[in-house]
Amino acid sequence: LSAIDLLTGEVVGRLALPGAGNVTGLAREGTTLYAYVSGSDTLAVVDISKPEAPAVLGQTTVSVASTDVGIAAGNGLVWVAGSGLRTVNVSDPTRPTLRRGADSFFTASRVALNGSGLGLVLPDGGNTVSVYDT
Repeated sequence: LSAIDLLTGEVVGRLALPGAGNVTGLAREGTTLYAYVSGSDTLAVVDISKPEAPAVLGQTTVSVASTDVGIAAGNGLVWVAGSGLRTVNVSDPTRPTLRRGADSFFTASRVALNGSGLGLVLPDGGNTVSVYDT
């Protein structure tokens, strides 16, 4: 993970994320960044309050049978869209925990929260959007 000054293009900070694979999902809430690493199914919680010194606060494994996973964050939860929709409680950033696994399995790669209690999920290869009460 690299922090880049957008005015100068200079890299001001770097951080090796836990896990192995590709980062397929990033979400930010305040000074916290959430990164999902497909391949190792790792969700990392990163403190970005000091861009020159980002730090991993916590991590957990969220098993998803998909290599293209999207995430969204809000109100102490991270929503993970992959082979279904999962929620991770991140209210304690040092101990993220799976709150709810996927009730049903479907292929999805993106999730977005609208700020009013709804989550929009985009299925892979589909042209429909599903709406969830978040």
